[in-house]
Amino acid sequence: MGKTWTEYERKAWAPPEKLTVSQCADRYRVVSAKESSNPGKWRSSLTPYLIDIMDAMGDRKCEMVVVKKPAQVGVSEATRNGIFYWVKFDPGPCLLVYPNELSTREQVEERLKPMVRSSLVAETTEKASDIKLTKLALTSMEIYVGWATSPQRLASRPVRYVILDEVNKFVDWSGKDADPISLAKARTRTWKRRKKIVLLSTPTIREAQISKAFEDC
Repeated sequence: MGKTWTEYERKAWAPPEKLTVSQCADRYRVVSAKESSNPGKWRSSLTPYLIDIMDAMGDRKCEMVVVKKPAQVGVSEATRNGIFYWVKFDPGPCLLVYPNELSTREQVEERLKPMVRSSLVAETTEKASDIKLTKLALTSMEIYVGWATSPQRLASRPVRYVILDEVNKFVDWSGKDADPISLAKARTRTWKRRKKIVLLSTPTIREAQISKAFEDC
């Protein structure tokens, strides 16, 4: 006589859902009032121009995503949907890089920590110390956070995912180390074709980082 599986066993053995990043966000992402002026379930239909950007972050055939954008159009939130997807369905160590320590603190306190509390409760550990400024340790993966003016934070640990936010605001680097973007990219080498690098910024001059990266695509 065959054994009847429990609901828990069926869920444990079920194949993972095949969702794009935008579909994952629509189904599972909840945005708090601290993160958005439109709190509640994420709806990609409100910002359809972000769908291709989000889905590229989950496409394994795409190793680099470059977004040259206007200000305040939701692209940074779209990248957080990418992080949310990676945590849920395709985990790997991740590095986020912001222009300076102040912007890093603002992003961690006002965006990343609220996202974890509102949408990733099941992936958090019981240790409060696992969620801090420079590292968010979740059950499925670790998210490291650094800033462009501190190259030592960008030159260790291999990572699979890198997001470089507002690269045109990164300081011109003249030290003995490589520039922040090169340092961050170098950390993905061991992941080879499974890596993902995301650059985004509002444009300034044609010779700036985001314009050069966009033209190189």
